[in-house]
Amino acid sequence: MEVVGKVIKANEKTIVIQIPRTAACTGCGVCQAAKGDSLLEAENHVRAQVGDLVKVSLSEKTFLKASFLAYALPLFFFLLGYLAGAALSSFLKIKGEGLPILFSFLFLALSFFGLRWLYPSDSKRALSFQPQAKEIISPDSPLATSCDFPASNGDAPAQS
Repeated sequence: MEVVGKVIKANEKTIVIQIPRTAACTGCGVCQAAKGDSLLEAENHVRAQVGDLVKVSLSEKTFLKASFLAYALPLFFFLLGYLAGAALSSFLKIKGEGLPILFSFLFLALSFFGLRWLYPSDSKRALSFQPQAKEIISPDSPLATSCDFPASNGDAPAQS
């Protein structure tokens, strides 16, 4: 995944980039929605400053791994919890779906807490999922002119 965005916040280690939403953004979840555009936090390897246009990338492998951990693993634990609850319900001769449903949500919660424990937000492992700024784009570059960025105050450009 490679995108070009405008830096709206910068510090020594990270930058926040405003990116116009595209059809490819649907269902991705990497960015945070902001008035029709997306905000993306990335590692600042290029020493970008507020107002710079930067190319940001996230490898396909990293994107797929993050998607698996965020979506498939909790679903797997949810289903595993249901099966464990159903087995326990059968063993204890308890009728109904209450115990399997309870175990489903218990295992789902355990999967989220387990992921937070394995990947604390400030850990090196968690930061490996963060996109990285690869280069600063010149304002007259074709990549820069093909992007339609809103006004710097976050509002949509005025219509004439």
